Amino acid sequence: LYHALDAFDKAELLFLEVKQIREKTLGKRHPVYALTLNNLAMVHLMTASNEKAKQLFVEVKETCEKTFGKKHIDYALCLNNLALLHRSAGELEEARSLFKEAYEIFHNVLGQQHPDCVLALRNVAFVSALLDAKETAKSHYLSCIQADQSNFQRYSAVHSESQQLEYQRRFSEGMNMYLSLSEGDTGEKTKPFELSMNCKGQIQLRQSTYRSLANDENVSRLFSKYRSLSQQL
Repeated sequence: LYHALDAFDKAELLFLEVKQIREKTLGKRHPVYALTLNNLAMVHLMTASNEKAKQLFVEVKETCEKTFGKKHIDYALCLNNLALLHRSAGELEEARSLFKEAYEIFHNVLGQQHPDCVLALRNVAFVSALLDAKETAKSHYLSCIQADQSNFQRYSAVHSESQQLEYQRRFSEGMNMYLSLSEGDTGEKTKPFELSMNCKGQIQLRQSTYRSLANDENVSRLFSKYRSLSQQL
């Protein structure tokens, strides 16, 4: 709660207390203890205490490696957090290497289309752009845009309005990054722009449909029945 409210001093004190308790009860190799260290490291990262954060992230990474191995999703998350630290410190080559390693794990375990894999590839693309590897960054961003489009078409029917708007935000963000790297090449700009506009159009159509059905009594009864069944399950 304190972390969410940006009350980082209070959050750090509580995480330190939890760390001591879990170290005594679970030991330093337990994944729950590693999670506590990760939370504490994130507080240090948010307050620009990079050295403290790095020590903790490295310890979390070593614990996850021993506990889960180097092909596990939790290990990939550790790599991702450590990469964020390097990126914030301007150590871009180190950040890209870690982001790429995390992406490869997500890709192998979850598949190319999974949202977590897409996010990991977007991290690689962002750092590649900062390192002036424009062609690589463009290729990655285009892959992300296409994957987001596919996921939107597959899952949007069961997503809330806020989730659909989040898809739209990611589309716009990815498209803007791609266009900024295209340097006036109209041909290259066309495809991601069309995908983005198509996504926005579908979102607006669905939202209009949802609102038109909001006052339909039959639809309301069906939703009430669905909520009742969901609670029973």
